[in-house]
Order: sequence, then structure tokens, then C-alpha cells
Amino acid sequence: AQLMIEALKQQHAETGTGPRVIEDAPAEVEYRPEQAFPTERMNDFFLFRSINPVYALFLLDKLAVADPDERLQIFESVLELPRSLIRAVRVPNPDRMPPGPLALNLVDPAIISRGILPPGDLYPPFDPDIPFEERKYAPPLGEKLRLLFDHEYPGVHGIFVQPVWAVGDLLQFGCDFHKYVSGRDLAKQEGLIFRHILRLILLLGEFSQVVPPGVDPDEWRSDLRTLADRLTETCKTVDPQSTEYMLAHAADIDVLVQESQIPPAPDTSAQNAEELEPADEFGGDILDSE
Repeated sequence: AQLMIEALKQQHAETGTGPRVIEDAPAEVEYRPEQAFPTERMNDFFLFRSINPVYALFLLDKLAVADPDERLQIFESVLELPRSLIRAVRVPNPDRMPPGPLALNLVDPAIISRGILPPGDLYPPFDPDIPFEERKYAPPLGEKLRLLFDHEYPGVHGIFVQPVWAVGDLLQFGCDFHKYVSGRDLAKQEGLIFRHILRLILLLGEFSQVVPPGVDPDEWRSDLRTLADRLTETCKTVDPQSTEYMLAHAADIDVLVQESQIPPAPDTSAQNAEELEPADEFGGDILDSE
């Protein structure tokens, strides 16, 4: 093969005819970052504890276009639930819950233009003649946003997305928790649903600290606060003690909050080491909530 390549090269150089051998393209130089410079959004990264902050800020830019149902889909999709429960809390199909402005005007065109999914896979028609294992289903909004995020930021890890529709269904029952779990046959999983609602309340509090671009801050915070208060009252009717404790101690596991609660070390530069009082037990006040 090498002799044939050399002969073809010589023939092309002498006569200008014959097939031309194309040399292998040089390997691309791998990009290696050397420095990182913080932007004005750096402080927003420390506001999120329930979700990867990179993914949270990615979603924040999209929430300005979303309608209330789409916002709730996005919030619920980042909260984990056991897989055994997914069948009972699936996101409704597009024929029952039509796509909103975020999906139609932003997410779907972006997915098609980038070649992530073909247009026919976004909203495939239901055909009862197709075998169950070969049927295609419309991907929920949370799943499409994850696909778009992975395409734009392929190196980010630690992202969890699982599209569910539990709190959205609860609102259809007038936020009556007992009617919801009995109507959806979730009595055995009511503890998981209860914890899911509490986690959503905490997530709404985190997103209320930042505002999507182009949205009125007062309106944004008012909408999230109204939903959070409504869900809080629902949880209090189920277990008021657990609800109060969960919301009051939400920041206990936050390392940044814990560090801010630790008193500054005493100045011992002018004191003799023998005169110092015995030190408290290591980490004794880290979990002190007061």
C-alpha cells in the first residue's frame, strides 16, 4: 500500500493526472484552559443547593418564556423520585397537556436545528397497530431541556433529570393531599410524595433569589411565593411538625451557611498559650441552628 501511494504521488507530480492522494489532516490541538475569570453571575452559583448550579442557571434563562405548567414541569424534573413510582406520576402526553410557548418557540426549534432529534420524534402520532416495544413517545419538556443542555455543555456532570408530574396533578385536586393520593392509588407511597412536595418548596425558595431575564422581579417572586405557600399549607394538613422542621432546618446541611455560623477565632497573638481556655469540641456548633 505504501508503494502504491508513493507511485501515485510521483505520477501526479510528473504529469498532473491520476488520482490525488490526500494527506491525513493534522490532529486538532486539545483545548486546555489555563485561567478562569468570574463574571457577575458567579454569586448566583452559591444560591442553589437542591440542583446543580450550572443547570439551574441554564434553566433560569428558559423560565422567562415558560408558562405556569412548563415551569412546574421544569422544577419537578430535577427532583428525584424512586423509579417504582414513575409510572404513577408520568408527565401527560401532548394530547392531554399541549406543549407551551417554551417548547414550541424555543426548545423544539433548537433541538431540530442542532440535529439532536428529528422532527418526527418530538411529537410522534400514536398508532395502536405498532407493537408496544416499537412505539415512540413524545419526550417530556424536562428531558428535551436535558438533551439541549448536554449538547451545549457536554463536559458538565452531576446533572439529574427525571420528568414527573406529581405536584401538577396535586393542583388539579385543589391541593387536597388525601384526595390526590387516594384518587391516584398512591396511599402506599404517600410518604415519598410528601417529601417530594417539601423538596419542591425548598427549590422554589432557591429560584426566588434570582430572576429570569426580562421578567419583572416582583411578579416572579410573587408567583413562586404563592405556589410555595399553597404547597406549604397542604403539607401542614398532612404532618405539620415535619413540615415546620423541614423548612426551618433546610440550611443545616449547607456548608456555606454552616461556615458563616462559626464564630471567628480569638486573637491569641498577645496571650500565652497556657492562659487560653480549653477549646470546645471540634465542630460542636456547626449544626447549631440558632
